[in-house]
Amino acid sequence: MDDRRTRWGRIVSLAALFLSACSGPPATNVEEAGRLAESQVAKEARHRTEERLRATVREYVDHTSLHLGLLVLQDTCAPGAAKQWIDANGNDTYEVRCSMEVTAYFGADRRRIEAVLDELLTAGERAGSTTMFTHVTDERILDYYRHPGRDGQTEPGVMAAPDRDLFWDTLYQDRPPVRVSEPRRCYHALPPPNRCLKEPETATVAAIRQRYGIVFELPLHPQEYFKVPRK
Repeated sequence: MDDRRTRWGRIVSLAALFLSACSGPPATNVEEAGRLAESQVAKEARHRTEERLRATVREYVDHTSLHLGLLVLQDTCAPGAAKQWIDANGNDTYEVRCSMEVTAYFGADRRRIEAVLDELLTAGERAGSTTMFTHVTDERILDYYRHPGRDGQTEPGVMAAPDRDLFWDTLYQDRPPVRVSEPRRCYHALPPPNRCLKEPETATVAAIRQRYGIVFELPLHPQEYFKVPRK
């Protein structure tokens, strides 16, 4: 009996030691995360990131015949998670992490799809351009619209780059056309500095399509602009 008690006591002690070793910092509370995300350093980084993303969208307007009909900006600051021991994803390595993403919706004349795509690829070849797409990387897509359906090719409807994608309404597929969808509704329940902007507030993808004929969607991938590592 004494041996059993001794073994049981050792098991309990080892379990307590294991739990103590596995304990880690708790999740960052929302108030603390908000305080960190409202620091002057965070505000300046937020402003620079928003200006850069908006400038990228303006470049598409300035150097092509695309018409900007709607812009959606999502700015999110997430508190760090409690220490993760299983399936860790890195969310326990910081106190707060902020990122921003912008999606722009443009209208264009569907009868000029080939010309519009050519403008986009040419714009990307300008010195200092941030539009990314060029004839070198995406000429095959332009070729499709010069000869729709040649050799059984499927209409592409998308160009991809490391930090963005460009989608548009398809025109020539035999199956029902693939159309750009309406953006997700903004979620306003999160406290500042989280933001979701829709400009103009009343704009819709359907209205852009009705006015111009075809819709292009440009999602700029989330850009991390502020992070406080956990000590």
